Formats: sequence, C-alpha cells, structure tokens
Amino acid sequence: MKYAKIYAVLNNADLSYHKDRSGWRSLHPTWMDNRRPLWIVAESEKLNLRLWVEHEYGVLRVTTTRLHIPEGMKAKRYSIHKTFRNQEEMAAYLRELLFPNKREAA
Repeated sequence: MKYAKIYAVLNNADLSYHKDRSGWRSLHPTWMDNRRPLWIVAESEKLNLRLWVEHEYGVLRVTTTRLHIPEGMKAKRYSIHKTFRNQEEMAAYLRELLFPNKREAA
C-alpha cells in the first residue's frame, strides 16, 4: 500500500474523526488527484488537535491546530506546518504527535 507507514500510525491512533480524500486511491485519477496523492484530515478530541496530512505538489506536510480555538481568533494564525523529506520522517513525527506518552506505537 502506498503511504503504508503513515496509514499505520493513523490507524492505530485514537482519532475521533478521520476523512481520507487521497488521490492515490482513485480508480480514474483526475489532474488534482495526481497532484494531491495524500490528503487526510483527522481530529483527536483527547489531544485537542486537528491535523491535515498531505502530499501535495510533491511536498509532504503535516499541518496542526487546536480543535477549540477561542471565538474570534483565526485558526490559521495558530496553525503549525511541518514539511518532510520522506514518509518515514512524517510517520515518526505523527507517532510523537499522536502518542505523546508512548515510546513505540505502530
């Protein structure tokens, strides 16, 4: 499976919401599917965290923000963006982010 290491971490995490719109799964890929082969939105109520896991236009990126931002605050201002060279780096970051109390998870 493409992106197996990333999916392994996400599938083992306690996520309250998980939406996968990854283009690599498409039977008849469109132009956008080819440019955005990985696009996942996930939320963890327990960690108060929303994250976007993306491989878009050749860049692997994870964007995170808090689920509960005070009213009137712009979520974009409180977002953190991290880019990665490969899926191993991204999977390691996701492991640290989603399993803060565990050394090994997935």
